[in-house]
Amino acid sequence: MASSIQTSGGRSLYLPHDPLASLDATQKVKLLEKIERIARAKDPRVVQVMASLAGEYDVVLVVRSDGVLAADIRPLVRMSITVIAEQNGRRETGSSGGGGRYSYEYFNDALLEKYATEAVNSAVV
Repeated sequence: MASSIQTSGGRSLYLPHDPLASLDATQKVKLLEKIERIARAKDPRVVQVMASLAGEYDVVLVVRSDGVLAADIRPLVRMSITVIAEQNGRRETGSSGGGGRYSYEYFNDALLEKYATEAVNSAVV
């Protein structure tokens, strides 16, 4: 005996963008280089910048025992930046970052500037 499948009329919580495909490897490297330049320009005491990008694209499919089918697409991007500032032989670190359920285009110039400022300010305080 075959059961019938019904789709559930849910709501979309996120745009169905695949962040992994939103930038190629070269563009991702350029984005990381850009935040490094921004952070180094903030203060001459910055001696090291470490930045990372992470992305996920999860597609979840649920089939209930009564045959109702539901799906959810969940993109996720994250950027982290850590800076090391040095003065008179003393080193301090600061970090910042963020992300959300977007594509990599979320990381615009204003947001990169914010992350770099927060990380550098934390390191030089």
